[in-house]
This record gives sequence, structure tokens and C-alpha cells, in this order.
Amino acid sequence: LCMLLGLMAGCGSQAASAGTEPETASSAEPAEEPAEEPSADPAEQPAEEPAPVEVPTTLVGTITSGWTWPAPSCHHISQGYTSGHNGIDITNGVPGGCAGAPIVAACDGTVVVAGYSRSAGNWIVIYHGRDNSGNQVYTCYMHCSRLDVSTGQHVSMGQQIGAIGNTGQSFGYHLHFMIRLNYMYAGASTANPLNYVGY
Repeated sequence: LCMLLGLMAGCGSQAASAGTEPETASSAEPAEEPAEEPSADPAEQPAEEPAPVEVPTTLVGTITSGWTWPAPSCHHISQGYTSGHNGIDITNGVPGGCAGAPIVAACDGTVVVAGYSRSAGNWIVIYHGRDNSGNQVYTCYMHCSRLDVSTGQHVSMGQQIGAIGNTGQSFGYHLHFMIRLNYMYAGASTANPLNYVGY
């Protein structure tokens, strides 16, 4: 009986130990790495404003090349510079006598217009830089029969740029030659071309 009781006691203690499993510490999962913040884009530089077309960056400073007459074979002024006529009309004094005659750049510069206008016909505008008074100086050549230059082209004083014509609102073959100051289009201040190009 003792043996039986002892066996039962042993079995009970084994059952108790079998029913109570030791508690194991669960290994903690490593903390999740925080998601990497996307790197901020570098600050966007403000777009650089384009240089005004009337002030090409290729020409700076004052005019140094001097001036020449824009129509070497035609020296007659059929209409001069007045408050109502902001340029000079150049012919040779004979109707149609200057048709196709060469037009040359009056000064070194950069062509900023070479195209067609309903009023000016085929026309060219050249930017030359600043005069001694600090004005930005443009020369305009209107009513051409043809254009020998293109926008953006650098030209030298005396270089042929076109030919005298009768295009646009014109009443006979002539070169309408203008000096514009500080702006290249209508509305600009003008100056008497004879103050620049001797006659």
C-alpha cells in the first residue's frame, strides 16, 4: 500500500510539474526603424527673367565704332526730321532712282528686328549700345525691297543689310531712316538722324 501511495504521489508530482511549463521571456522584436524622410528638393531658383529684346546682352557700354551714312549711293533727303516726321527719307532726287540701292548698317550693332510690318514694309532695327548721354540707341531702316540680315546677327558699320524699296505704306522708292532711343518700337523717343550720321 505504501508503495502504491508512493507511486501515486510521485505520479501526482510529475503531473503537476508537467502541467506547469516554465514561462520564457519572449524576445522583444527590434523597434521598427522610422521610415526615412524623403530628402527635400533643393530650393527652386526663381526663373531668370529674359533680357529685354531691346537691350541685347551681347552689346554693352558706349558706342565706339562711329557712324556712316546708311545709303551710300543716295544722298538726297526728300523729307527731313520734324515733329511730325520722326526720321529722314533718303532718295537720290530722281523718282525710282534709288530702287534696289544698298542699305548699310550706320554703326556696329546687333539686329533685333528683320521682318515685315504693314506700315514699315520690310524693315530692320539694329541696337548699337549707349551713346554719350547714356541713351540706348537703335537705328530703323524701313520700306526695304529685301533684307540681307536676320534677327540676332551682329553687323559692322558699313555692312550691307538690305536694299532700298517701296514696301509697306510707302509712296515711292526711298529709305525711311530713324534713330530711336531707349525703345525699339513705336512710341520711343526719337532723335534727328543727322545728329548721328553726318550728311
